[in-house]
Amino acid sequence: MFNFLKKNKEVVEEVKKIDFVALDLLMHVALADGSIAKDEIDNVLQYIKENYPNEDKEKTYLDAYKKMNNSTSFFEEIKVININFDRSQKESLLKDIWMLIIADGKIDPYEENIFYRVGELLKIKRSTLNKIKSGFK
Repeated sequence: MFNFLKKNKEVVEEVKKIDFVALDLLMHVALADGSIAKDEIDNVLQYIKENYPNEDKEKTYLDAYKKMNNSTSFFEEIKVININFDRSQKESLLKDIWMLIIADGKIDPYEENIFYRVGELLKIKRSTLNKIKSGFK
């Protein structure tokens, strides 16, 4: 009788999953070098504040950290982003990823490699990725 409520809840959960997939990808990048610096944490908290204003930023950060600390791959996030994000949203996300990479004042080669790999998986040309990088040096 109330199946529509169940389906509506599933739709809301799916939308929330899509909304938070960008944060999950950011956390993958932040943890790529095995640790997360204070500047990177501040950057992620700022991202949460700007993109999820109705969420408790510390709790959201900790939930994302726990989730990504136990994850070994970001391909599920890439798949969801490719299905649901347009080119502009993908480029905006890549800008946020690059800002996260440079947040601690050093560019780790592994993190830079991940930036390019994520960009390629999101079907963004390398020339566009280089423009994104050069805009924040």
